[in-house]
Amino acid sequence: MPGARYARVCLTDFRLYLPEAWTQDSARLDKAKVPEQCRVYKTKHEQAWEMIVHARKQGLRFGWVGFDCLDGKRELLNAVEDLGERFVGDVARTTKVWTQQLQQEKPHAGRERPAKN
Repeated sequence: MPGARYARVCLTDFRLYLPEAWTQDSARLDKAKVPEQCRVYKTKHEQAWEMIVHARKQGLRFGWVGFDCLDGKRELLNAVEDLGERFVGDVARTTKVWTQQLQQEKPHAGRERPAKN
């Protein structure tokens, strides 16, 4: 990519996702040889957050965070944004997005609603 600011991309972390039902089935986990430390149920969003925090603690520099599996989970988007990180994420088509800061109107003194003209 001539002239590209970020010329290299690589996977830096991954986690084994187990459905909650699996974490309660020790025979299945034994058969699949899932390590003991990985047998705790965590949502995909919890795992994503752990990977982001871990990367920052390790001093890993990155231009953006990429993920899927959000399905409208705004909590993760907000947390990543609060860290000051850029991100590319798969979100539900019904997710509302604003490109500017929303302005709240001040309530009118003595009235619940503004007067109609």
